Amino acid sequence: MSSKNTLLACGLAWLALTNASCTVSVTTDKSSGSGSDGSPEYPELTLEAGTPMAMVEVVLPNMDNFILRATLPVPPNTWPAAQVPAAVVDYDGTVIPAQVETVTRYADDAVGADVIEVLARVRRDPTLAPGTRTTYEIQYSPHTAVAYPSSASMGDLVAGPTTIPSNLQSLLANPANVRILSTDVFGHAYETRPFSGANAKLYRYGDVVTQLRTYDVMKPITPVAGVTGTLDHFFGVHTYSSVLKNEDILLFDVRFNNGPDGNSGATTDDDPMGDLYFQNIEVQVPSGWVVLQDGYDPMFGTPYNGGGGKRTPIVKPIGDGTMHLMLKQGQMHRRLAIAPAGQAARAQALLDQAGLGFVKEATVGSTELLSWNYGGVARYFPQAHHLPTLDHIGLGGLRSTLTAEFQALRSHIENGTDEGGYPIVFGNLGWAHPYGVGYGGMTGGAEINLYQGVRTAGARSVDGYRQLMDLHRMYVDRQQAVLYHADGSPSQIEDWLVDTGTIKYVPFYYYNSKQNTGTNYFGYDSAPEFQTDYVTANSLKPAYETNMRSMQSIDTQHLVRYTRNPKALAWLGNDALSKDDLWMAAENFHFEFHEHYNSQWQHVQPTGLLGKLQEVAAHPGRGFDIGRGQGWGIDVNNAAFTMSRDDAWRTARREWMTKIVNVFNDGQADCSGMIQSSVISHLFSGQYRARQSIEAAILENALRGMRKRVFEGVDAVSTAQLDDVLHDSFYGMISPMSWNPSSAGPRTHLAVGQLNYTPFCSPSDVPSSTDDGYLDNFQIWSSLAYAYELTSNPQFLNYTGKMLPSNDVRGELEAQGLENIYNRAAILALAQEL
Repeated sequence: MSSKNTLLACGLAWLALTNASCTVSVTTDKSSGSGSDGSPEYPELTLEAGTPMAMVEVVLPNMDNFILRATLPVPPNTWPAAQVPAAVVDYDGTVIPAQVETVTRYADDAVGADVIEVLARVRRDPTLAPGTRTTYEIQYSPHTAVAYPSSASMGDLVAGPTTIPSNLQSLLANPANVRILSTDVFGHAYETRPFSGANAKLYRYGDVVTQLRTYDVMKPITPVAGVTGTLDHFFGVHTYSSVLKNEDILLFDVRFNNGPDGNSGATTDDDPMGDLYFQNIEVQVPSGWVVLQDGYDPMFGTPYNGGGGKRTPIVKPIGDGTMHLMLKQGQMHRRLAIAPAGQAARAQALLDQAGLGFVKEATVGSTELLSWNYGGVARYFPQAHHLPTLDHIGLGGLRSTLTAEFQALRSHIENGTDEGGYPIVFGNLGWAHPYGVGYGGMTGGAEINLYQGVRTAGARSVDGYRQLMDLHRMYVDRQQAVLYHADGSPSQIEDWLVDTGTIKYVPFYYYNSKQNTGTNYFGYDSAPEFQTDYVTANSLKPAYETNMRSMQSIDTQHLVRYTRNPKALAWLGNDALSKDDLWMAAENFHFEFHEHYNSQWQHVQPTGLLGKLQEVAAHPGRGFDIGRGQGWGIDVNNAAFTMSRDDAWRTARREWMTKIVNVFNDGQADCSGMIQSSVISHLFSGQYRARQSIEAAILENALRGMRKRVFEGVDAVSTAQLDDVLHDSFYGMISPMSWNPSSAGPRTHLAVGQLNYTPFCSPSDVPSSTDDGYLDNFQIWSSLAYAYELTSNPQFLNYTGKMLPSNDVRGELEAQGLENIYNRAAILALAQEL
């Protein structure tokens, strides 16, 4: 068999978990077949030097040479390996060794990445005009890897593997060259110097791009005591600094937070300061350098000379003497570039994502290359699925639609405008421009997407990607739900666990990403108030404060409205800032869904994991009170798990998720397959326990992701338990008890048992008065795909056809275009594959 055909065969063998005999150039001690624990071993891959792996499509920037970057799924044992597996073929056939970074990992740490980012500096074909779409081949071409250092420092940027011009080296080498400043209500200045390298962490490291994250808090330049004095500190600041091969431009993403967790007794840098009023935020660089921003907004100010350099207000004063406000646990980010003045246009192009490419479906001979559409290595999103091709839509029209949507959204940011209602209720609220309505639990299916980025990946649209970036920015502006350690890492439940020797407990309740009122464990209720008192006494509150306070954080039951965009940015762009935001969201959910008591008196949060374990222990095999909130929380933990490079963290998180598997395995109704059994007051007058089909689909989506991302190939018992739970839940979905035989879909609302947990096991058990006639033909599409993939039973495709005008599943789905594509993605991809 040729190496090209082996790529296809091995990928399909792995998907099917067969015993195909495959060998690999990248050596491994894994063999095909079953492991000693009964879980599947991954097949190995034979590739010869020069074998095509993927084709990347890019819109050529107005540059003679540029850094091409793209993400793609890969089989097990591809990376990390002894050598970097990929090279990029330039327009003239020159093979350019690539830098490869990990985007996400297989559940088994030993087999490496399942999605990689490939980076290489390439040249634009001089016969092609800027703006032309063209493709570059990624081929298997092993070369020596650049090893990450054991610890990170600013030296990794200044003199690391990425060669940069001397002027940028000089800028980075002196911490005083770049200062981030803010001014409080009394005019006191605070600063941080990110190039001091505090709490440094590497996110990329190679000869093409090196990216270093740092974290510190802004401290008063001149501390002043008294009731008109300074606070101990101001914002916490993450910076993500990226140097690019042969470029004197620094890409500089910055996150400001007001969410210190008060955990450390060794420093006051993480003590909460409460709501922070401030006048401005500025970035100072040396004269001759400029600060540029992706998405200029009304609060971006005019640069001026000050402090011995050039200061650029990224949040300028309001202008009427009132203060800006960032609420406690709030945050914001800006994507900046720092460049010599003469390089401003090139820097702006880089901020506009010049060089971002997307893998496209392609074949060489009869061999299908790696892409998001290739079912043999299906690794998109936490669900680890492949995406449908959207060629039937008409890619030109789709790209125009995405560009128009991006431009409309960007116009709102630039002009500070709103739409007078959903989805942009308010214009800019000072520095913030939140997306959505005020209520964090807005009802309805809008943005409740199992998948995101489907159109962007299918159209290979940079404007689609930039739209995702803007949506992420606007959602972050309202998500007042962060807690950071003094080192910039998310606060974790393990940091707060009290062990008495008899029990372990977490000394607070946490729900919807916030600590419950009535407790002060993080210290926010004892934060200093003299500055806020001064603002109130002198009428310095901003006019937008009431509206800002009305914008609630997205709650756990609808968390995907917040997480959908950073997930897409991570999978399609390996965006470090987005990956860290997902990590924070994952830890937030862990705070409210853990297996510990909530006090030394053994109080239990009913919505927590311990509450569910107790409920299921008392009523095993009857269904239990679980739903979409836990589904979205598990989903973001699946995402954070597969993105983490910390093996110890993954091990601890897998132990917690094993307990989640057990509660689903033990709690699912034995006789019907129903998982959810909740008392929902507005359903059936609260007289019966209920299941909502949309919540069941969200849970199934999360369990599918947990199986693929956390346990497959590592824990055969948990994998089998999840298969059993999903199997019974899928069959329960199409059972006569759930599926209305005369209509196109399962019942949206289904009575599943008595209040005393006695389950309904057949249609005759279900009171006829509970049939409200509503059917779910919105959320369940991908569940039908997962069901077929798990069972190979065509009955699930037949039931898909029941929800369509005919049983031609592919034809009907394609005819309906982009209708509900974010929830139909898996079933459309499956139909196209079959």
